[in-house]
Amino acid sequence: MTDERDGYRENHKRAIYVAGEINEELLHKLTPQINELRCTSRAPITVYIDSVGGYIAVAERLCGLLAAPTPEGESCRLITVVTGLAASAAADLLALGDYAIALPFADIVYHGTRQQSRPPITYELATFLASRIKEENKLFAQRLARKVFVRIVFRASQFDRWLDEYRSNDLTELDGLIRELTERLQSQNQELLYRAQQKQTTIRDLTSFVKKHLARFKEDLPFPQFESEVLKAIVKYHYRSKKNFALGFGRVEEVKSDFELLHDFYFGNHRENAARILTAFGELFLSDDDRKRFLSSDNQQFKYALLKTKAAPKLEPLWYLVISVCRILQSDDFSLKAEEAYWLGLVDEVQGSGLPNLRELAERVQKKRLESEL
Repeated sequence: MTDERDGYRENHKRAIYVAGEINEELLHKLTPQINELRCTSRAPITVYIDSVGGYIAVAERLCGLLAAPTPEGESCRLITVVTGLAASAAADLLALGDYAIALPFADIVYHGTRQQSRPPITYELATFLASRIKEENKLFAQRLARKVFVRIVFRASQFDRWLDEYRSNDLTELDGLIRELTERLQSQNQELLYRAQQKQTTIRDLTSFVKKHLARFKEDLPFPQFESEVLKAIVKYHYRSKKNFALGFGRVEEVKSDFELLHDFYFGNHRENAARILTAFGELFLSDDDRKRFLSSDNQQFKYALLKTKAAPKLEPLWYLVISVCRILQSDDFSLKAEEAYWLGLVDEVQGSGLPNLRELAERVQKKRLESEL
């Protein structure tokens, strides 16, 4: 019988060590070890990390190799463990583990993407590099967010009072959850959640204003006209909400930024994950009455429609909060202690901390199952 603990506990006998700089030399050293581990057993591979980071492209190849399937299409579960330092690309590697563990005195450091350039920097090259870095950050952040979201849902479930109120009322604001998480961060890292919260507030206010503007149209607009009207509404919003606002005084960028934020929230690539997230976690965000209706029905179309109307408005802001946090981590500098990384969903467990984790939950379930079989 498979032991559930195998998926949550480190195992030094099936392990590799990512130490020092992540570069070609390290990758060449680890490749034979990784291939032997993944081809000889489906048991999890433990990745011990004590690294300053390094080349993103090399880290990507390392991640790909660790997750590579066998000819049978099977991959090994990854248990990542930071023993000292996980910085930059190493921090991403840690968080992307199927189960991520931090030793209590570990440091997890994120910083904005660096781009080396040998030719002299011109305006054209700087513009191109800025655009490419921005798009790469979005891609990395979205992949990171898929891992972080599962952990954040687990953190949210620990705040019973907030979660009960959130799913039982017409609330879509995450202020209570953000407050709980912010209190568990050092003052210098609280800006991370504050900035993500500001995006939530802007989206909420703009959405309300734009909906009122669009309400005067009796029929659905063609998409180009729809975007034009949204832009007009955002300009109108700025003129009404800010004194002495004038586009001629460098405020065009504010309007552009708000338009892009609103467009990204409703139409961005991150929404590709919406259906999967709704199916996986929607039931948790239903009110008691809606959950009873959900569980009592065998009609899958009805159940999905119920999730779509009742749970999706709760999950979408939470998903975008995670997306925002991951994007900020990819673009600015933050040095996190192990327990801060836990509350932000970057690791699953801080050993010895007493914080709730999935390993202990799985082991309790297994213990009860074994006892019932005796």
